Amino acid sequence: MVMQNIVFLSAAVVLTLHAAADRPPKRDTEVAIHGQAFHINGRPTYEGLSYNGMKLEGLLMNARLVQAAFDDLNTETRGRWAYPDGPWDPERNTREFIAAMPAWRERGLLAFTLNLQGGSPEGYSKSQPWHNSAFTADGGLRPDFMARLERVLDRADGLGMAVILGLFYFGQDQRLADEAAVTRGVDNAADWLLDRGYRHVLVEINNECNIHYDHAILRPDRVHELIGRVKARQRGGRRLLAGTSYGGGTIPKDNVVRVSDVLLLHGNGVREPDRIRKMVDDTRALPAYSGQPILFNEDDHFDFDKPDNNLLAAVSRYASWGYFDFRMKGEGFDEGYQSVPVNWGISSERKRGFFGLLRRITAEPLTTDTSPLAGASLSGNPAAPASGAVVPLDYAGQDTNGIAIADFLSFIPLISPEPVSVSESPTNTLRVQMVSIREDVRSGRFLLNLTFDVSGQGFRHYAVDQSASVRRNERRLAAGEALKKQLDYIRYEGPGQGRVEIGGRVEAGVKRVTTVNLHFDDRGGSSPVTIGLKDVRSTNGVLLCENELVARVNRLTFSRDGTPPRMGVRIESVKARKAGDGFFQNVKGRIVGRVANTVVKPIAIRKLGNDTLLNFGQTVLERKPIFTFPAADNLRTTP
Repeated sequence: MVMQNIVFLSAAVVLTLHAAADRPPKRDTEVAIHGQAFHINGRPTYEGLSYNGMKLEGLLMNARLVQAAFDDLNTETRGRWAYPDGPWDPERNTREFIAAMPAWRERGLLAFTLNLQGGSPEGYSKSQPWHNSAFTADGGLRPDFMARLERVLDRADGLGMAVILGLFYFGQDQRLADEAAVTRGVDNAADWLLDRGYRHVLVEINNECNIHYDHAILRPDRVHELIGRVKARQRGGRRLLAGTSYGGGTIPKDNVVRVSDVLLLHGNGVREPDRIRKMVDDTRALPAYSGQPILFNEDDHFDFDKPDNNLLAAVSRYASWGYFDFRMKGEGFDEGYQSVPVNWGISSERKRGFFGLLRRITAEPLTTDTSPLAGASLSGNPAAPASGAVVPLDYAGQDTNGIAIADFLSFIPLISPEPVSVSESPTNTLRVQMVSIREDVRSGRFLLNLTFDVSGQGFRHYAVDQSASVRRNERRLAAGEALKKQLDYIRYEGPGQGRVEIGGRVEAGVKRVTTVNLHFDDRGGSSPVTIGLKDVRSTNGVLLCENELVARVNRLTFSRDGTPPRMGVRIESVKARKAGDGFFQNVKGRIVGRVANTVVKPIAIRKLGNDTLLNFGQTVLERKPIFTFPAADNLRTTP
């Protein structure tokens, strides 16, 4: 009998989300174009906002941050990119880029430009002997480069940010052998994006197509062929948005305008804001113009403290604007976002000037929580269409009111791939109160423990809707096969003692959360969290539930590693739903639970939920006073 229970459990503690494990990860962010306006997740960006009478709704304010996945394959030039405190490290570069992204987003940045061949790591260069390219000579994709890029795209997806992804850069396009390699590279890049289900990426064929390209198909007269090539590749009727850019001050040509979804302009060399305005006006006056949005995604002019500048000039003509900054002669590591190595923080006066103005024009507070990593949303942000519960964080344990259990458990529907209905006892008095916080830092790693008590009475019950799973498996059910160990519910009942364990690394003096463990059995207590599992079978067209089990959960683990994200589960016991609460039944349940823990594998969950728990950990680490959960788009409330 014990062995039978173990078999049940090992499928079971696919705890949740057994059915979702075989599906590609659900993406959280989708960018669309409606007329001249950008939408994210069905809502216009910066919804309802204007600044000094200038409309912001529908714009996509952005920055040129093309070195996120940079590496140099030329051993003779690689040494140029050493950090002040150590050798060049492409993995460190990407880690620090990802760590900085929430702070950009919190200040109103909705998009940034990347490039599969980067940009000049010197800002501007006469020659480019280094070798930075995601493409092999025949147009293949380098796995190491694309792995770094994927981590960046995934994080942008979780934050509700769009990415303008350039494919080629002058000075590096010669790394591809011939035109056939270029077209093969375009196809491979488009397929890579489509196969991963990304919906927040706009493709820029090449940076400044009119500047010194070796391959003719990347020059102004023919680059439209590659835009059309990207648009022609589809998955399930879905295609990528595409365009290309020109050098500073240049108006796009009709052949490009005719086929582009978005028109990309550059303001380099344009010192007068009125010239920016004229560029937008002249572009809209082109014979081929058909109402596309106009977006500057490179401009190295600043003057953010002045009443007029290139950013405000673009906005005054309803065009999006992109900040480009590099390390100028004599400047140090903290300056610029293109010169390698890059300090990706908001670390200089120019950076603070840009983000200060951006924050001023795009919102009051952008989020309820001022934490750079909070899971809150601005209308048009699309980690979620609206914010959810706002949780006060009283680290001193002096708030006797505490947090409502409903708010504390807001993460449950966020991790579930299936719709969730919530109900609770008529008199639910459960409240969560923080008790203590302790942090240890050793050898470049940290561990923080936040203990909490749950007092009061009642329950909170999250029922998982399995109708989609049933529909997906209609043939199996009709053939008499049972769907094993489907997640029925997650339930929190009664008081308890818990602990949030937050771990991570210290890199260049910056603490970055990598794991969050939720313990529900702290200080010797029994966990109040249970999950229900059941088999579903069809008999004469009627669905029946069989072999119903109840597993008591001690710990849930959320980690930054893994695509799709997976949740670790630690079980205290497993019993049949109708089993009694006697000594023998409880001992047997604990034995089955312990054995099952040796075979249980982490479970695939929604990226939105995983990111939310990690963001919560970062908020606690930084001792921020509140945390705002994203709104759950799959939550249904029942009496």
